[in-house]
Amino acid sequence: MGARAVRPALVEELAERLAAAGERVASPAGARGPQVAIADDDPPGLAARLAARRIVTAPRGDLLRMSFHYYNDRSDVAAVADAISLCRKS
Repeated sequence: MGARAVRPALVEELAERLAAAGERVASPAGARGPQVAIADDDPPGLAARLAARRIVTAPRGDLLRMSFHYYNDRSDVAAVADAISLCRKS
């Protein structure tokens, strides 16, 4: 992964923000690794709406997975959480 590893605090921050917004966080606390998954009725549809906002996610079955990389920071957490919120309102 290079000199900087994924910071678990970012993963937990996203999971907490999504849960506080009413999302069904499917990845268990403490065992998330570099990703957060949320349950959704239409993961491919949500992924497409996020992709239109230049946010890349991975629909897997009834889950939408968001993976972190070494270059992500807190602004990315806010961008994803805000974009999902906007998608839910539209």
